Amino acid sequence: PPGAFDEVVDGCEYVIHLASPYTSNVKDPVNDLIKPAVQGSTRVLESCARPHAAEKIKRVVLTSSMAAITDEPQEGHVFTEDDWNTKSTLTRNPYYKSKADAEKAAVAFMEEKKPPFDLVVINPFMVSGPSLSKAINTTVESLVLGVVKGGFPGVVDLHLGWVDVRDVAAAHIAAMTKGQSGRYICAGDNVPFSEVVDYLKELGYTKENGYKTPGMNLSGGLSTNLIKLASYIPFAMPPDAATLMRLQLGRSIVYDNSKIKKGLGISFRPWKETIADTLNDCAEWGHVAPPPSQKS
Repeated sequence: PPGAFDEVVDGCEYVIHLASPYTSNVKDPVNDLIKPAVQGSTRVLESCARPHAAEKIKRVVLTSSMAAITDEPQEGHVFTEDDWNTKSTLTRNPYYKSKADAEKAAVAFMEEKKPPFDLVVINPFMVSGPSLSKAINTTVESLVLGVVKGGFPGVVDLHLGWVDVRDVAAAHIAAMTKGQSGRYICAGDNVPFSEVVDYLKELGYTKENGYKTPGMNLSGGLSTNLIKLASYIPFAMPPDAATLMRLQLGRSIVYDNSKIKKGLGISFRPWKETIADTLNDCAEWGHVAPPPSQKS
């Protein structure tokens, strides 16, 4: 509701608005995704823009997403902070639409109200890494744990842009005092799914050790086309997964992360370090058994 963040931001010099709902296959995307995301961003800015608060606040940092930049690769195009996702709808990647709408609403607020503070937006890609609590995010659950627990029947032609949660945190901290207002793509390596699977096996997450890491190669052109065709069959796969298959399989996104490196001084951990630390953390929290070689 209006005023919900008034007391929280009073006396602050820097405010970070970190999250909005991320739920797959929602039945009511407007109320479950769009409204909470948009209203969350605008309510924070409204609270910050009150004269009593605004006289002290220097900057607001907003966590957006690569989803606000695009929901699919584009051949021959390098995505930058100048790109906006205009393709997502309530039926096509509604979560992506929620992130784009929320960021646009925040930018519109700044342009219309012209508060004395500025706005910096961080746009992370697939966030994984060790957690401070037992809770696991969607990326880790589906694209790390899901891989070793049988979530993928085979190795598909998919490319993933990884970023370590510790690097995302560092970007938010740096964004409070460094760089100019505006957006920053926060993404490290873009990695073929096949390389991720191979590395998981190197770590010991193999079928021989009791895991369900995929082995069948489904990355060829024929397999890719058949999976895309299957995505149109009702109930063949969850709606959001079907959309992902149609838009991402057989394509590789290219993005430019030089702005965040230069402007905020961020360097990204190697993706293998992130994957290994993610699984070690998941084992410590009891989400997956460690491979025999790692058991003490």
